[in-house]
Formats: sequence, structure tokens, C-alpha cells
Amino acid sequence: MELFKPIAIVSDLPGGKGRGLVALGPIRKGEVIAVWHPRDRRVIDRVYSSVGDFEAALERLAEPTERRNILNHSWPTPDGKMVVLSENGAFGMINHCGEPTVLHDFRSDAWTTTACVDLKIGRAHV
Repeated sequence: MELFKPIAIVSDLPGGKGRGLVALGPIRKGEVIAVWHPRDRRVIDRVYSSVGDFEAALERLAEPTERRNILNHSWPTPDGKMVVLSENGAFGMINHCGEPTVLHDFRSDAWTTTACVDLKIGRAHV
């Protein structure tokens, strides 16, 4: 993971929204925030070989809260796999708001996160 803009995980987002990311400095629309490397185990918790395997794993979970948590931290890859991101890393917390604040460009060797709006200092939900 390479960070180009200052962001931080905070445990108490405004409005009782729990853990998330905030900008520690202004980030302008179009600026690259970070580049993530998909083989970095600090970023990825699990990889499923297909959407079908991922769905089967979700069905085996008894707890609805656990299912929702995994769905909130999973992404499809360009090659048809599903990854579950580490909840302890910044990438797993990016863009959990109704209006997207960042865009991701997924390539096989790197995922680039770019701001799609101007982010002010302390802006939640980077």
C-alpha cells in the first residue's frame, strides 16, 4: 500500500457511525489518495475463486450481522474473483457512504483510489 494523501482510521465517526476513514489534510477532486497492491495481505483477508463460491460461503454463515459485515468489505476483481478486505486496514473502510467520495481503478497489479469530490480535513468516509 502506498499512501499519497493523509488519511486515518478513527473509531468514532460523527453521528454514531462507528469506525471509518477521515482526511487529515485537504484532498482535491481527481487526486490519487492511495495505490493498493492486491497481493498485500494487510489489505486482503480472503479470496474466493468465483462469485458462486463467495455466495456459498455467505449462505453458510448463521449470523446476519456477519454476512452484512463481509458484504460491506468485499469487492469483485477484474478476473472474476471476490476478495474480502481486512477490516483492520484502511482499504476495507473506504467509501462506505451513500454518495461516493472516491473511485477505484482495479488493475491486476494495483488498485488506485482517487478522490471524486473535494475532501476537507476531517471529512468522514474517505
